[in-house]
Amino acid sequence: MTYIPPPAAEPLPVDTQMRVWTYLAGIVFFLVITLSFCNAVIEFIRQDVDPLPGELSAETFMSGKISSDIAKSLKKISISETSGQWQRYFAYKVWGDLGTDVRLGQSGWLFLSDEFVTHEHAGDHTRARIQDVVEVEKLLASKGIRLHVLLIPDKSRVESQHLGPLQRPESLSLRVSEFATGLKNKQIQVLDLSSAFNAQVKKESLFLKADSHWNEVGAQLAAQLIAQNLINQGCQPSPKMNVTVSTKQQVNRPGDLVRLAGLDTFSAKQSPASDDTPVSTFTYVSATQAQSKPEDDLFGNQDLPNIALIGTSYSNTSQFSDFIAMALKTKLGNFAKDGGDFSGSINAFLNSSAFKETPPQCVIWEIPERVIQKDRNNDKIKLP
Repeated sequence: MTYIPPPAAEPLPVDTQMRVWTYLAGIVFFLVITLSFCNAVIEFIRQDVDPLPGELSAETFMSGKISSDIAKSLKKISISETSGQWQRYFAYKVWGDLGTDVRLGQSGWLFLSDEFVTHEHAGDHTRARIQDVVEVEKLLASKGIRLHVLLIPDKSRVESQHLGPLQRPESLSLRVSEFATGLKNKQIQVLDLSSAFNAQVKKESLFLKADSHWNEVGAQLAAQLIAQNLINQGCQPSPKMNVTVSTKQQVNRPGDLVRLAGLDTFSAKQSPASDDTPVSTFTYVSATQAQSKPEDDLFGNQDLPNIALIGTSYSNTSQFSDFIAMALKTKLGNFAKDGGDFSGSINAFLNSSAFKETPPQCVIWEIPERVIQKDRNNDKIKLP
């Protein structure tokens, strides 16, 4: 039996309006590509953008680093940056997509994606970090310095009522408590804020809506608790100062999570969230100075502060260090580093002239929950 193919389908008639829109789309696409190319050439010629910022070698070429460097430079071109910003804005408006670093909760509450990540070999990393803290404590104790660890629970743990469709993995439920228990078993002084925060958050929010950090309510509560912990363990703050809140101004801040989502160039109305939050200004008054700022004479020749604060951007947000100073009636040496993760701040402090020449009596080491189970390969303690 001979196969007879079916007759070819008649081509669909081309709609005139569709033809016009197709031509227009092609013209717009051509113009955008041409404009982008010309803009890139101009900015390269003006040297506003370095087309090859990295090292040029056979190794970097074979590894693909050169291609990566070129791509990063192209992103800095003004038209590319602007189009990228609008692409992120429309992705948020249409699909609620905030990129890989930020997650959208209920009523515009934003959360850091890192807080939801589960890590391979999490238990091994936790035990290794406990041992890191033990080694640091031994070094400090050998110089007569007392270590006080302050554990900060995740925003997504404390503000869970705002998660909405988001869910924290069940495996993270005991992350902070197990780390605290591990440190206590090693005779390390540790304060886990989880219980106090969980009780207080029923009355008021302790974290910023558009930011990964605490607000002033959370910062002050944490400051009061760690200050009481230091006093109970025999730390004697020096120099004695009266620290008071002199002014409190209401400020609108977009938040680091809006920046991570790439939406910080848009107005507050276009942004997924923002915070109208009070920002306090502090006055320091001592017996030797009528009025001074907390950074004055820091570890200098007079009125040496004997308490040092080590940590991350939490310690530099919402006046946390000032609230500790107010609770202890002294001033602090603040060595916290934004983006310091687990080791950045403590490594810098242990290798600083302040530690070597004028060591403090007590050290507060602030550690966020989200770094506990991370791989230590790029975040190791380096003892001097």
